[in-house]
Amino acid sequence: ATLFDKNDQVILTFDSVPFDENYHIIETINDVKNGKINEFYFDPPLENILGKIFQFTLHYPGSSSEKFVVMYYDIKLNSSYNDIVYYEHEIKNEDYFIPFTIKPMEKKYPIAFSFNDIYVNENSNAFPRAFLVHSFTQVPYNQSQDFLLNHPEFNLRNKVILEEPLPNDWDANFSDLIPNSSDFVDIIHFNENNIKIQTHSENAGILVLTDIFYPGWTATIDSDSTKIFKANGLVRAILVPSGDHVIEFEYYPNLFNLGMIISLCTSVILLGTYIFSRKF
Repeated sequence: ATLFDKNDQVILTFDSVPFDENYHIIETINDVKNGKINEFYFDPPLENILGKIFQFTLHYPGSSSEKFVVMYYDIKLNSSYNDIVYYEHEIKNEDYFIPFTIKPMEKKYPIAFSFNDIYVNENSNAFPRAFLVHSFTQVPYNQSQDFLLNHPEFNLRNKVILEEPLPNDWDANFSDLIPNSSDFVDIIHFNENNIKIQTHSENAGILVLTDIFYPGWTATIDSDSTKIFKANGLVRAILVPSGDHVIEFEYYPNLFNLGMIISLCTSVILLGTYIFSRKF
């Protein structure tokens, strides 16, 4: 693993002794730099560290020097450790060293905000809530997850997996060669039962909405009903023609419809009973 400073300079590389991914740690350790507190970023898990030994090799920008830090953890005390530092094969007193903090995941996932020593990181590689693609792969029913496991190189940002064929007149619209750089997708309204999306594309495409595919959802394009496909084995997708469109997803669960029917029938019965009682 490699640690970076605020200027993206490589400042520290390290491994454990023996190497084990589970034993890579996030911990306050001692720096050998310039008397200032620095923050560094690292994302492997913190677990099972008690009683383990870690060897750190420090590399400083503009310098060929290397320093080896061996961390010994007390089996009984979580926070108790002793540092033995080797520099050019000579042991240096730990008083020469100052503390810095390694914060989890900040290099890979920048901190969006923090409060009370709790850090919320932003995943800049996260998928958009809704996006257009112009290519698809069809797999047998319920085989999307198996396909992804067997094809780890499959790029879900540019292509979608469907489990049923498209209408015949749509197949010719799609190609791996169609770029999506000019696509525009904007969620203009969102709540738990209604989602409205505005799209623009120079080519027909498939709108992927990264919400769970679930019975009870309906979709319209410019107020015309359209089919919702199960995409990537998990989420929703619809076919969208080229041009500018407004897509709306609405949720009408079966229980809601049943409740409306029962309420309507009850109202009719009560009204009929009232009219009948007034006459007689």
